[in-house]
Order: sequence, then C-alpha cells, then structure tokens
Amino acid sequence: MSSGCSIALPTVVYAWTATKEEFDKLALSETLHDWKSDKTTTVLKGDGQEWERRCHSKTVEGSGVLVIFQWFDERPIETPNA
Repeated sequence: MSSGCSIALPTVVYAWTATKEEFDKLALSETLHDWKSDKTTTVLKGDGQEWERRCHSKTVEGSGVLVIFQWFDERPIETPNA
C-alpha cells in the first residue's frame, strides 16, 4: 500500500499513510470508529466472505483547511453458528 491524499472539498483533505506504524507516528489524537459492514471490501476481496472495516482517524485544521488522516482495519464478519 502507498500513502496519498484525496481532496473531497476545497477545505477538506483525506490522507493516508502506507503503514499503520506511520499513522501511529502522527502526533495527533486518534478517534477509533465502530466496525461497519463494507460492501466494497467484500467485492474487492471476492472470497465469498462478507467483510467489515473500522476506521482510525486523526485530524488537524489550519488556515481553513481540515486534513483527516485515516487508517482502516479489515476483517471478515463473524457469523454465529447455526
């Protein structure tokens, strides 16, 4: 994976790092979001399982621009035994 960014709005930038280690080195407070089903990951994996993702985010704002750094964990959704 590589690092990069995407400009969602003129004042909002989403950025990501190549590794979780690089993300963790950002000296910003982290928000850990809930696990959510992710149909895009399910399609991309194409392994017959349903997947979910959890977002780690850190933000910084200056000069009217908000930068949101994100890292995602992925895992197959556990289905209870029938």
